[in-house]
Amino acid sequence: MTGPRYVTRYALREGEVAELSVREAEVLELLAAGLTPERVAEQLFVSRHTVRGHVASIRRKLQVHSLTAAVGIYARHQGHESWIPERVMVWLPGQEPVSYVPEEVL
Repeated sequence: MTGPRYVTRYALREGEVAELSVREAEVLELLAAGLTPERVAEQLFVSRHTVRGHVASIRRKLQVHSLTAAVGIYARHQGHESWIPERVMVWLPGQEPVSYVPEEVL
């Protein structure tokens, strides 16, 4: 017998709902709060590979192609209808993270 399955539901389009597991919702919340994937891994005591797997699953379930879009859905779910990030971090392999302000905020 398995225990209860806890999920967080996100409305996508009319009539469509995505269900994230507790851990996926936790990862998305931490990323939306501005933590890097590495910091999320440290905070949750998992590997970066595990966080990348959760992010891939989140993107698939929310039917988006980027983490930024997933965070936007999270923000709308939290009641921030016109969410625009104040600052965006970009991580490229082998390079230091780059931070910039999106044009919409300027």
